[in-house]
Amino acid sequence: MPINKFHVQLATAYPGVHAVDSGKGNTLRGRIATDGGAKTAYIKLLGIEDIAREAICAVLARKLHLPMLQPYYVQVDPTILSGVRGVRPKNPSNLAFGLEEELVPYRRVVNQLLDEELQLWPDALRVAAFDEWIFNRDRIPSNLLFAGDHQFWLIDHDDALPNYASPEASSSSQLLQLLRKNKSQLALFRTHRSLRKRIEEYRSIDWNEILHLLNPHELTGSVSIYGRYIGFLRQRIGHLDSIFSQDLGIRQQELGFDASTDRSTKKEL
Repeated sequence: MPINKFHVQLATAYPGVHAVDSGKGNTLRGRIATDGGAKTAYIKLLGIEDIAREAICAVLARKLHLPMLQPYYVQVDPTILSGVRGVRPKNPSNLAFGLEEELVPYRRVVNQLLDEELQLWPDALRVAAFDEWIFNRDRIPSNLLFAGDHQFWLIDHDDALPNYASPEASSSSQLLQLLRKNKSQLALFRTHRSLRKRIEEYRSIDWNEILHLLNPHELTGSVSIYGRYIGFLRQRIGHLDSIFSQDLGIRQQELGFDASTDRSTKKEL
C-alpha cells in the first residue's frame, strides 16, 4: 500500500465487530465506514492518552516512510458491543484507535526464523532507530506483521512513550540489539553513522505539520497530551547520538576512529 495519506482519518465502526485475541482484551476486528468506503480494521478500545500514543507513533512512522498501516479515530457506538462479552469503550467520547487491515497475506514467522528474517529486512535499521527514539521496548516478536519476502509492517505502540522515560535514557531497542549481534567494530561504526542520518531526519520534522496530521480537535482532551509527547521527542533528539553509541556498545571516545578507519579503508580499495 502506498503511504500517501499521513493524517489520522476518521471512521465509524459497523455492527458485527468481534473480539480478537490480543492478550490485553481490548482489540476488535470488523468493518469501519471511512471517507474511502468500507474497510476492514483492527479496533483498539483505549483511553484518550493511549489513543494519542498510538496515533502520534503511527503518524510519525508514516511521515518517515516506515511500513505503518493507515490509522483512524474510530467512533464506536456502545450498542454494537452488546454481543461482545466484557468489551466496552474506554473513554466518554466512545472513540477507539483503528488500523486498516492490509490485503497482503500476513502470517506469523516461527521463532527460530524470526531473527534471520529481521536481519534481511531492508527497513530494519530505520525501524530500530525509530523504536529507540519513541522509547519502544516491545517490538519483537509481537508488534510486527510478517508479509513474507523479508518484509514486515509495524503495529501496536502500547508501550512507547512511557511516562517514566527520560529523554537521555536508552530503551535498549530490541531490534537494534538484534542488528548489532556478531558485528565487527568497523561494522558497528558504520551502523552508527547510518543512525546519525536518522537523527538529522528527525530534526527536520515540522511539528506543526505533525499536529495538523493528528487532528487533535477530533480527540477530546488530546492537545496537552500531544504537546507532552512532542516535547519529549524533541528533547530526545539531542541525546540520540550518545544513546545509539551506548546501544551499539561504542564508547564516545572511540567515535573518532570511525571516520579515520573509513577513510583508510577507502584508500586501500
